[in-house]
Amino acid sequence: MQQIFYPKKTGNAKDPLFEGAVTLLARLIAPVMTDAAITDLSLIGSILIFCVGVNLV
Repeated sequence: MQQIFYPKKTGNAKDPLFEGAVTLLARLIAPVMTDAAITDLSLIGSILIFCVGVNLV
């Protein structure tokens, strides 16, 4: 007899609420974010990822 394996659910019940909050926050701050601000945030994020990769943080 062949067994059927169902994939285990990995989500959390609060995931849709969190995703909705992130979306609303993004829409609220979208008019404030200029191209320079987005570039600076990207630079800081890249530096943080580099530091984690090199074990500096």
